[in-house]
Amino acid sequence: MISDEDIVASLQSVGMRRCTPEPSPLDYDITDVRGGNGTVEFVITVRDGLRARVRLDLPSSGKFQPWLYEYPDNADEWVQQLLTWTDEEVFTLGLGASRARKAEDGESFVIAEPYGWRLADTAEHEARLASAGPFGWHGNVYAEKEGH
Repeated sequence: MISDEDIVASLQSVGMRRCTPEPSPLDYDITDVRGGNGTVEFVITVRDGLRARVRLDLPSSGKFQPWLYEYPDNADEWVQQLLTWTDEEVFTLGLGASRARKAEDGESFVIAEPYGWRLADTAEHEARLASAGPFGWHGNVYAEKEGH
């Protein structure tokens, strides 16, 4: 199993992500990466100033990780798959009013779902959740690799 510590270290080295070669309002930074107790948290700030904290389960938690589309061989691959998923979420609907949020300890979190980040529109959220199913678009790659 990939160690949580290796994933956190890999994610801490990411920095700025760009959606185009030229600066765009959708470019974002990943900062304040924290790991512990089977989760990782980080802040995403898009160029226009909107920000959100994200909390995700790490492999040691034994919980489903919907951003994985194939079994990762190491922490860098795990993070690259997470970044692909994050790019899709930021570059499509961003961090604005279309996203449901939860407040915790003065921070605003986007909420990870099997289909991506939760949508604020309840009907659209329910439709995507039903479409993606309990293990998302790609299934549970850890269970598939281990033959469960």
